[in-house]
Amino acid sequence: MAPSAQQISLGSLTFDLTVDGPEDGDPVVLLHGFPQSADCWRRVAPAVAEAGYRVVAPDLRGYSPGARPADPAEYAMTKLVGDVTGLADALGWSRFHVVGHDWGGALAWHVAGRHPERVRTLTSVSTPHPAAFLAAKQGGPSADGDDQNDPVVDTARSILDGHIVLSRDLAQRGQYPAIDVGASLSRVMSDVASPQQNLLARSLRALVSAYESNRDLLLMGAYRPGADPLVDRGIALHPRIAEFLKQDVAERVSLDEATAQLQQLIGNDQ
Repeated sequence: MAPSAQQISLGSLTFDLTVDGPEDGDPVVLLHGFPQSADCWRRVAPAVAEAGYRVVAPDLRGYSPGARPADPAEYAMTKLVGDVTGLADALGWSRFHVVGHDWGGALAWHVAGRHPERVRTLTSVSTPHPAAFLAAKQGGPSADGDDQNDPVVDTARSILDGHIVLSRDLAQRGQYPAIDVGASLSRVMSDVASPQQNLLARSLRALVSAYESNRDLLLMGAYRPGADPLVDRGIALHPRIAEFLKQDVAERVSLDEATAQLQQLIGNDQ
């Protein structure tokens, strides 16, 4: 069967695809890298199809002429993942093999991480697991684990659910684990935590941020109480918040216990 060109529309976007292989073959989606197109698979796709697989190689968002939104926010990783699963839905694929190269490999890892129930196998060409990539980058001669502006490290972080940032400054103050609450994040917390837990977490972040952003003024005696009610409350609660954030290696605290403690600590801020 010769390769054929097809188009699939997802909302306002239309994607160009190269399709090959028997219609009843196990489905495989090939994700190209940057700056490439589905043409990068022109020698691979026929071999995979000849092995009995149904192969689809799309021109991804930004490459298909009909799928080039002007807003940079439309190229977020969640949008790209949605394109892959949307194409699979349009093709009638509940589960599929995914193969990615270069940036397509990063996307493939993210598809598998976000939708493991949809992915039969994952093959990433030249793109390591995001956690391994980030660990190697941070351990390399040009990387500093405290550098939040390294574009390569930031790209790896964007592939992961989120990240925990450890602070040398907090460690020097004797706070362990030395987690920088303001700089750490989870991209799925809003989906997996309860509304109450999300509200408490936002309140805690606001208080910690208010205190840390004014800590130098406070240490110099230059902060005027009453200038900002949030800062005043952050200062007043700081010893209790710092104690709440500490945890000994052998200490075990359940999620329900932590939520109750946090509610008791800052519940009045909600």
